[in-house]
Amino acid sequence: MNYSMTLKGTQLHNKHLAYVLVGTPKNTGSTVKTVTMYVAVKTFAVQTVTFAYQNGAALDLEFSHHGRSPYHLPTRINVSAKFPSYGGSAQIQYGTYQTNIAIPDSAFQPDNGDAPPP
Repeated sequence: MNYSMTLKGTQLHNKHLAYVLVGTPKNTGSTVKTVTMYVAVKTFAVQTVTFAYQNGAALDLEFSHHGRSPYHLPTRINVSAKFPSYGGSAQIQYGTYQTNIAIPDSAFQPDNGDAPPP
């Protein structure tokens, strides 16, 4: 989905100064009303993304960044869903990242099942 994003300013969010970006869907038939992103001013790491839906539902993604990585990659995402007929939560836990490692050319070759027909 493509959104028209607008910078609404900065505010404290999770003890950090964050840019507040609000997007509206470019597709007028979307069930999403707005998407709001909080991005840390100091690191540019995404802290929170909230989807607000036309029917009043909401989906919240809270990102955690631990350790000292120059890329500020998330280590965990807490997900909270609040929809009219159901709700729930989940946690996504990331393993150890490896950056700037060599990738063999074979990783970009099709598997037997993915090979194009002769």
